[in-house]
Amino acid sequence: MGVEAQRQAEEGRAAAVGLLRGGRFGIGGARRPVLPLSWTAFDAEIRRGHRHRPRGPRGAGRVEERLCHPDGRIREAALGDPKAPLPLVAIRCTDWAPAVRERARQVLAEALAADPARTLIDLTPLVVRLARRERGGWASHLFEKALAAEDPVLTPWWRPARDARWWRPARQAVTATGEQPDTVLGWLRRSADLPTRRFATRITLAG
Repeated sequence: MGVEAQRQAEEGRAAAVGLLRGGRFGIGGARRPVLPLSWTAFDAEIRRGHRHRPRGPRGAGRVEERLCHPDGRIREAALGDPKAPLPLVAIRCTDWAPAVRERARQVLAEALAADPARTLIDLTPLVVRLARRERGGWASHLFEKALAAEDPVLTPWWRPARDARWWRPARQAVTATGEQPDTVLGWLRRSADLPTRRFATRITLAG
């Protein structure tokens, strides 16, 4: 494991330990996982921590903890919480329990349909890594299909140029990638994350 991967994993484990000790995320609490390996380490640490707790729902408080609980019934129920973090939903898409896995896939597909740009930008680095798991190909295929669609997904900050009118000035295009239109696929090709760049480049070349 490289230095950066180790740092992410340690960050995720620390967040899990803080939550298991009754803490919370935010100011004065545990630092919420952000990066892909932080979330997978968080999931594993919550599960490990619950081995030393009584079985059943006792001790499963926050939705983040319930989504990683060893009891599949608790994980499945947690997926119905509107506050369920999408990175953990994506991880549950690879769950060994079919009921949990199918429910998670439904939630992720709904999130992608509701806000494709933000979902793709935020979750692609994690989804690319989850694709290496035994049941990880589903989310990767879902994201690839969305990114390769004939109508491209535009970034949230894209603003096309417009001509001047008597009631308004002209406006230049607002683009973070230098491309017009400003697509999520173009943004992912410029990601600082190498696996994400490779994923996006492969989709571009196949198009």
